[in-house]
Amino acid sequence: MTYPRLLALLFLQPSFSYALPERLNRQVASPGGKRAVQSWYAQKDASWNLQVVSQPEELKDTCDLDFVYESTKGEGIYIYVLDTGVETGLHSPTGPEFPHRLPSLQTWASTAYNKLPETDDNELSHGTGMASLALGQQNGVAKGATLISVKHEENLDDVGPVFGKVHADLVKNKDRQGKSIVLCATHDPYPLIDPNDWPVDDEEVLEWVQWKEETKKWLDKIMNMGVPIVVPAGNEALQPERAKVDFWPSSFSSDDFPLIVVGATDADNVRYAKSQTGPQVTAYAPGQNVVTFNKAGILEEVSGTSYASALVAGLIAGFMSQETPPWQSGLQGRARVAEIRRFIKEDGKSGWKRPNVNGKTAERVIWNGATKKNHEEAVVDPGAC
Repeated sequence: MTYPRLLALLFLQPSFSYALPERLNRQVASPGGKRAVQSWYAQKDASWNLQVVSQPEELKDTCDLDFVYESTKGEGIYIYVLDTGVETGLHSPTGPEFPHRLPSLQTWASTAYNKLPETDDNELSHGTGMASLALGQQNGVAKGATLISVKHEENLDDVGPVFGKVHADLVKNKDRQGKSIVLCATHDPYPLIDPNDWPVDDEEVLEWVQWKEETKKWLDKIMNMGVPIVVPAGNEALQPERAKVDFWPSSFSSDDFPLIVVGATDADNVRYAKSQTGPQVTAYAPGQNVVTFNKAGILEEVSGTSYASALVAGLIAGFMSQETPPWQSGLQGRARVAEIRRFIKEDGKSGWKRPNVNGKTAERVIWNGATKKNHEEAVVDPGAC
């Protein structure tokens, strides 16, 4: 048996597109006529997936909420988006989706194939959709975070190099090491195999093992810098033999190797039927029919655990940009990453168990900490498009 060298990017065909909702531009002023100082902002007409992220348990029965987010909104934090490109110059009817960005990085292979660094080469706009959900102005959780697109080829042997590219950039820019998150949906398209079951001279298997070990090496080095890495749980759960996470790098995740693995939920907060499960899964976020931009600047509904992962990356960026992040302080390197993973997985400040719906069990879904009071007092972001 041979293993084609194509990556699997965890996404589904977007179902449809529709017009961009108009954003309400309201101002709140103090009695003296000057804008009141606020610590929380509200985005009107936000997508349902953003509404879920900021919905407090106090408002569990309330529909049609604003997306409410803290005014730090990920500022000063960098999100590395690893994919076959992001349409970084994307403009929507409200303005640029990625105004906060640095020049894109590329692997050697991507450059050798003469790929343009600032474009999305995926026909389904996968990288652009993820970036928009993580930090986009219309669809993003962390609207102030800085995008660094890291473009690679759709070859399994380019997975290790793309993480190596991130590591090199973090070595070069040491000040980013405590202020960065890596988001990647690239993975081995096949269930884990045991190399012992194959002839030792099988070239394809030997290469597969080499690529796997190279990828794990770079992940290890990045986490040792204190940088969390967010990856998807996978979309193969409808195959009974693949119900649980069974591919790398997501399968590497454990308490000792603290990758943050994200599963997807639907609009009822019930696990998306295709979302794989297992002990590696750290958190759940909206991922079925979520709203994001394609590379043409059109809003679409898309599904997949990649998109749920993007929301979690944005969530972490928002927390990380706070003056005092909500996880245990004073930790460095891998211990810091493990603590961030623990916080996202189980802390009451990062998520809550949603109500069951029509006999279906809902999941503990991520939450950015916005309370009922924050919803009542939030004002429109003066810097919003």
